[in-house]
Amino acid sequence: MALRIREGKQMVVVDRVENNDLLRVSFPIGFSHPISFGSAGKAFLAFLPKDEAIQLLGSDFLTKNRNFLSSLARIRKRGCAISRGSAVKGMISVSVPIVTVEERPIAVLSLSWPAAKYPSRHNRQIAEAGVKKAREISYAVRTPESEVANPGTGRQLRRVV
Repeated sequence: MALRIREGKQMVVVDRVENNDLLRVSFPIGFSHPISFGSAGKAFLAFLPKDEAIQLLGSDFLTKNRNFLSSLARIRKRGCAISRGSAVKGMISVSVPIVTVEERPIAVLSLSWPAAKYPSRHNRQIAEAGVKKAREISYAVRTPESEVANPGTGRQLRRVV
């Protein structure tokens, strides 16, 4: 799992949690990639106002990738971006934005794993878990510490900011 933020037109890994499996996906802290590449950037862009996303992407990119904006609308509706081998062959990634109360993205939580590790029927389950966790983090980020409780369980959450 990796936490990414936007720096200019790049998405940068600022934190990560790894499992101990021999077969895993790992992104080093500081790793960056273009915002238009992979599920993390798409999840971030999907929750920006359309004019901001267009400005970040640029007209050249959008001319070459005519369906990109419509894919962002689908991602926003679904709540997450799923990538199957677009960033790294054989890798699946689900990315979910961490958003403010105004629904503006401030970071992206990405879950990545080798496609061979789980059958594709588990992708939806993993995506739903990622969306749930990102909502909990978003709630914690925009709520005063004294009021931070998991809306699903009522348990206290640690303040993230």
